[in-house]
Amino acid sequence: MKRFNPAVRNSESLVFPILIGTFFYWYFTRLNGLDPRDVSWLLPFWHTHIDAAANYLGWEYFRSSPILQWPLGRTPSLGPGSGASISMTDSIPLMAFIFKPFTHWYQGTFQYFGIWTLTCFVLQAVASWKLLGIWVKGQFARGLGCCFFVIAPAFLDRLTFHFGLSAHWVVLFALYLFFKSDFSLKMWIALGV
Repeated sequence: MKRFNPAVRNSESLVFPILIGTFFYWYFTRLNGLDPRDVSWLLPFWHTHIDAAANYLGWEYFRSSPILQWPLGRTPSLGPGSGASISMTDSIPLMAFIFKPFTHWYQGTFQYFGIWTLTCFVLQAVASWKLLGIWVKGQFARGLGCCFFVIAPAFLDRLTFHFGLSAHWVVLFALYLFFKSDFSLKMWIALGV
């Protein structure tokens, strides 16, 4: 008799929500912004949403600052006096810290906002899949509910110009951790970090 392994079941069950998130990312963006060298989609000043351009410019200032400095997120050439922090530019500091070492010596344009958008779509789908799994057992019903979370107007609206605020998946994962039957301090710490 074959033994049931819950770890295998959980890893296989995430394929469906990852596909849902990826499909809706493609549907709404047509993969626009996934090329890290393309910044034209971030600079549409005529649409009255200049926040995306400001986020990108904050990233470029941070990218051109020295790699080793204190405090770590300091951008000396941005703002008066000793500069500003990358966290004040709404440029998703987590992604900025990840990509800065790889792009510091690269002279061309580079942006990670398209990668962040894809990540948000996929994690929104995965988090809603996990949350709905607490109460809904049918795969079709969970998939349908997952689709509704991914096409939620509040989520899609943030993706047009407030990239950092599109991380609704953090709230969904927090709800999942709150409602699931067993408490895991490690999971809460991981989510907090």
